[in-house]
Amino acid sequence: MRPVPRSLSTALTVYFALNMVVGWVTVIMKQSADLYVTIVFGTLGVILATWAWRRRRPWIFAAGILFALLFTPSPLGMWPMTIGFVGFLVWAVWYTKYYIDTHEGLI
Repeated sequence: MRPVPRSLSTALTVYFALNMVVGWVTVIMKQSADLYVTIVFGTLGVILATWAWRRRRPWIFAAGILFALLFTPSPLGMWPMTIGFVGFLVWAVWYTKYYIDTHEGLI
């Protein structure tokens, strides 16, 4: 297995886990019921992505990352979501180019 897509998957997982922690701090400070619902969905996305990353399931990993991307609130506005989306696109292109073509199918 090539190390770059695996390390990029690790970086995305860590980024969204840190983003989730910032989101929980935001929700606790704001104390809004709407934010509690979204942060729970974002947390489920990070948990799903982490599970898929450990089991080497790329499509479930992508679904979890996108779920966390869309549902994790942040006090920094759209910047964390934009950075995460760019990271996800880089991962998706890298995975598609090098792993689906070689039929390895591992992240």
